[in-house]
Amino acid sequence: ARVFTESNFAKGIRKKKKGYVSSACLYYNTTSNFVQGKLFETAVFEKLRMHSPCTYFDPQKREVDFVIRKKGRAYPIEVKSSEKLSASDLPNLLYYTRKKRLPCAYVVYRGPFDCIRAGETSIYLLPLSTFLASNLAF
Repeated sequence: ARVFTESNFAKGIRKKKKGYVSSACLYYNTTSNFVQGKLFETAVFEKLRMHSPCTYFDPQKREVDFVIRKKGRAYPIEVKSSEKLSASDLPNLLYYTRKKRLPCAYVVYRGPFDCIRAGETSIYLLPLSTFLASNLAF
């Protein structure tokens, strides 16, 4: 995966700061003290791999787990291992969508499907199982 930073977002990409095991199953079975959030991120990364996911970082260390760039549009995806979310759980995603004036963003988590509005942005809350079973069309 690649990293977009605030300074190179429009013009370039640099190497990934985060690393993922090649498979969520491999991570789960080979790590004696696995972290559920990392397992969720690894499973989402596996699903997104064919779309060349990037991670967004800015100088204030705000991060969005994955950003898919297709046809000149950005699709930010945040991964959470919790069942319940509020706007306070998504400050980096909300900042990024406001800054880039994006119409939609996604959160993959353990809760039910929902859609919330944050200003002009629709944020789709997707259960991990639904996300993994879906045919992604960015």
